[in-house]
Amino acid sequence: MAEFTSRDIITVRREFALRRPTNWAEVDKVKAAISQELKQLGLSESDDRVTVDANDDEIVFSYEKSREVSDG
Repeated sequence: MAEFTSRDIITVRREFALRRPTNWAEVDKVKAAISQELKQLGLSESDDRVTVDANDDEIVFSYEKSREVSDG
């Protein structure tokens, strides 16, 4: 018989969205705001902390603010 465990994961992700197209100054403002928040939360600014995605309307910057794992 297979042995396995299960768990529930609740993740809070903070997003900053810019309408497309945008300019470099607006991107810089988002970077500064994220940097400030990460410092306040005591989170590092590692290379993979913030992700960037885009769709037809927006460029979305996001980072994981918290994660809660509980046994399912």
